[in-house]
Amino acid sequence: MVRGLLLDFHGTVVEDDDALVAAIAAQVAADATTPVTPEAVAAAWMREFATVAEGPPFRLLRDSAPESLARVMTEVGCPGDPAALYAAHHATWRLPRAPAPPDLARLPPVVLVRAAVAQVPRPVRPRADRTGRRSAHSAPSTLGRRHGGVPRRWGVPAGSPRPRSGGPTAGAGECGAQPSSST
Repeated sequence: MVRGLLLDFHGTVVEDDDALVAAIAAQVAADATTPVTPEAVAAAWMREFATVAEGPPFRLLRDSAPESLARVMTEVGCPGDPAALYAAHHATWRLPRAPAPPDLARLPPVVLVRAAVAQVPRPVRPRADRTGRRSAHSAPSTLGRRHGGVPRRWGVPAGSPRPRSGGPTAGAGECGAQPSSST
């Protein structure tokens, strides 16, 4: 049963190191005691690299590539240090740049939707109860304005429609409870 699948197209689709590999292969071919072309050195290096890559479960590229290059250099009789030759390739590696923050001047202007503007609550004047004093329901609240004597919940617009008599929720209480049958 396959538990995971890794597709690595880097090197297949992206050709980022072909020129460096060709330059290293040309240098190895020039210094070799056996007559060999740079193309043959590059092909042998990639075959050896594939062999080395099939070794232990995890190996760093900077360790596998010089090891495979050393094997090819030994085959063609090239003196020298494979790590020093590969250092030029390794020097081109870099971390990707962090994305630049967006230029705020180039962002599109914010468009206000009329429906959202219509939901801005109107100031509500405190109601007075029968005795002329302010009722507890109309006192100012730190959680938002009061609307119609009932505290407005967060996320519920102040002007949200309420059920009217005769509708599908006629007689429903504040929480959707039906009126008792004793009335």
